[in-house]
Amino acid sequence: MEEKKYSIHVISRLLDIPKATIRYWNQEGLISPPRNGKNSYREFSLADAMELSNISFYRSIGIPMKELKQMLCSDIWIQETLLEEAKERLEETQRKLKQQAERIRTQQKALEQIRWLKERPLAPGAPPFIKVGAFSHWKEEHWKKISLEPGAFVLMLGKTKEDGVQYGIGYGPGEWQEEEALLWEQKGQTFLEGLLVANSRDESQNDLDRRIELLKSQGITTGRVIAQYLTSGVNRPGEAFDYYKMWVEVKSSSEECRR
Repeated sequence: MEEKKYSIHVISRLLDIPKATIRYWNQEGLISPPRNGKNSYREFSLADAMELSNISFYRSIGIPMKELKQMLCSDIWIQETLLEEAKERLEETQRKLKQQAERIRTQQKALEQIRWLKERPLAPGAPPFIKVGAFSHWKEEHWKKISLEPGAFVLMLGKTKEDGVQYGIGYGPGEWQEEEALLWEQKGQTFLEGLLVANSRDESQNDLDRRIELLKSQGITTGRVIAQYLTSGVNRPGEAFDYYKMWVEVKSSSEECRR
């Protein structure tokens, strides 16, 4: 029985491999289909098709051309090593994709928080941290933490701009490291939460004073302010701002406010 032959057009369609890719693999010596003696067109046998399918698979999982050439002219057991290496690369890629997907969800939640906080006045709430440690610009662990969890970056502010700004890292239950320098600790304080908008290049330039004055007019005495990073954006042309979810510590309030 005469062996079935496929043209490059047909084999490209059947295997969903671009003709240019097949020609490139041919030039690189990965395949060597014979040419028809009458028209000099390449003709692919069933064996050629199976080989093309395998090559396509190996390229799709990231095996480099150099290693693929070595594999095709070596003992089949070399595939074990190459496949294991490819599996490890894919697993690492999956890990990074999972992190990126989680970061996307975090960013979406941050935007939802900003929209929600903008539409409501200061209201009772509590920081999600049990402790806040001093942020070190040179500590790799701190940068790793905020790269994976941007919301771990915290501003500690006083009641006015004159009190200055401290940078911190927020820690949840079981995360605190004793060698960290403590800035704040959860001890059952009372807070009001809201939105803080600060200049990206100078966090002391923010809208906190306006919020504090409003609370004062209601007879509320405030303490320290904890602000959790949400995201950054541009409010006006040329001005970049950072958005924070903040918690203003409530020290006391008038009887009128409590009623």
